[in-house]
Amino acid sequence: YNPDFLVILKSGKVLLIEVKPLSQVPLFENTILSDPAQMKNQCKWKAAIGFCKKQGWEFRIITEQNLKKPLIWIIKNLMNYYLKVKNHFRN
Repeated sequence: YNPDFLVILKSGKVLLIEVKPLSQVPLFENTILSDPAQMKNQCKWKAAIGFCKKQGWEFRIITEQNLKKPLIWIIKNLMNYYLKVKNHFRN
């Protein structure tokens, strides 16, 4: 599982961010149980939340409802940094 972004804020706070369409983010437990794709996402996110807690980080899921034009620009510009971080964790 590779989350989409690792963001380190000026304050030192670290955010592990997953970007998904709202349709893939379960809102109710019965939705998770009836949809294997959502159950798979839920298992990954549960592991990510546990990992983040151990690291002192925060895990966030961002959907199209959260994305506004300035944030999209920031995300696009973080892509180069993301690739460096992703390669770092692979080694």
